[in-house]
Amino acid sequence: MLFICKEDAPISMFTRLVGFMAHEGVKDVPKQSYGVYIIQYGFKEMVKAMVAFLQAQQMSHIHASPFIGLSCDESTDRTRGKHLILFATFLKKRKVVTEFLALLTVDKCDAASLQAIILSHLETLGVDLQKISGISTDGASVMTGEHHGLVARLRMRIPHLVGVHCIAHRESLAVKDAAAAFPDFKIIDAVIRALGEIVGRSTPWYERFKHLQMVIHNTNLEHQGLYLIRWLSRGDAIKRLCSILGAAIVVLIDGKRSIVVDGMDNDGSPCTHAFELSEEKLPGHKFGGSMSDCEDLCSAFAKDMVANVEQRLWDLKRMGGAGLFKVECWPKKAEVRERRHLSWLASNVALFDHKLPGVNQRAAELELKTFVHIMKNHRADDDFNQGLAAMLKTRDWPKSYPNLMALWQAMAVLPLSTVECERGFSRQNVIKSWLRTSLCDARLSELMTINMLDYDMDYAEIVDIWRKQKMRKQAKTVAYETPLDKGKSAAEDSDEEIAASEGSYEDDDDDDDDD
Repeated sequence: MLFICKEDAPISMFTRLVGFMAHEGVKDVPKQSYGVYIIQYGFKEMVKAMVAFLQAQQMSHIHASPFIGLSCDESTDRTRGKHLILFATFLKKRKVVTEFLALLTVDKCDAASLQAIILSHLETLGVDLQKISGISTDGASVMTGEHHGLVARLRMRIPHLVGVHCIAHRESLAVKDAAAAFPDFKIIDAVIRALGEIVGRSTPWYERFKHLQMVIHNTNLEHQGLYLIRWLSRGDAIKRLCSILGAAIVVLIDGKRSIVVDGMDNDGSPCTHAFELSEEKLPGHKFGGSMSDCEDLCSAFAKDMVANVEQRLWDLKRMGGAGLFKVECWPKKAEVRERRHLSWLASNVALFDHKLPGVNQRAAELELKTFVHIMKNHRADDDFNQGLAAMLKTRDWPKSYPNLMALWQAMAVLPLSTVECERGFSRQNVIKSWLRTSLCDARLSELMTINMLDYDMDYAEIVDIWRKQKMRKQAKTVAYETPLDKGKSAAEDSDEEIAASEGSYEDDDDDDDDD
């Protein structure tokens, strides 16, 4: 069952697989034709038991973590069903981990509905809302609206909640804004699409493309296209183009494919100016094709990109106090270090609006001086976590520095992006493929839980959970019949019927004699 779930195989395969194993005489396989334990219904019951076990394991760690962070995103599946995905970031065995929490069905995508769904699910799991230190979302107004967005509504229940607009999304938008100022970059997308049209729709061109790769690059890679939905695909596609650039040039030139770019005057030539370092200029752009022109283009683009990143990530200055928990950021001079530490501490406390449970700024300042001295003595020059781990072996430091430890734990689990949510939706589309569009939302969530949570399975406990799901009674079982056994049993049944019929004639004769 676990193998079928992990490999995204259809549930209907379970019955056939059990039948095949029984036919082959695999040890301990139930040789029963009796239904519920070896058909899809029994499989679904056991899936629920495995999900209950995994969630219990996960929740034991979440409840033990002093603080947790949430990442959420909304999307649709292949049948246009609306879903909200949740990931939790928490401390697990002194390490920060991010794990799949739930895939929730959404009827309305307004902030009030999303808030109700999230709070209802967290309360069902028994999560203490005051332990949530932050939440990461995309930049949609329904999420980040100042007064009525999801984060603003959640902050009414969790006053210290830190809302984070996904850094990965903002970086992508910053790069997009910077690239918009340089029409030269538009040709890259056009080249990637043109290459895909040539090698993707013609077998001879595809084979030639593969041959050119082996001759020029001694490699054999597939062309990678662009996808409008998955913005992460653009970087991968450009990296792949650079790896197969020589073969791509030959194919595009020999294929006589014109590169048409919106907003530019195109001369119809097959991408000569896209790759060759010549002095010829593409009509409509301001850079030539020489190496110096390419360097000027890259330099100008880098400056614009940095400016856009700084503009979009303006709120990260609020998190500048994280340097307090990064020893390599500490100034070497004692007097400068002391002032910087106090400034960082004040910034960290203000990040949570001075309302973080278990943290008092005045008490934290009193703990800070001794804490820094101990950290320096443990020579934690490379990693704060390593230095903290070394201290924990010799003394119960969370009790000695409760305010600083609580502050560090709350900041450690702050989610800064929703990239895990993007990967979760990718996994959703793998599980609910075009061949499994009838998969219900509850089953989809269960299969995603089994796929994405990595805990050691205790099968004895899982079976115990399965037994307690409902009252079960012993049922009469019969021997499981393989196709070969069915042939034998049919022949035996026919012999018995003949013998029985012959016996009945003899009985009739005996009765006549008695008369």
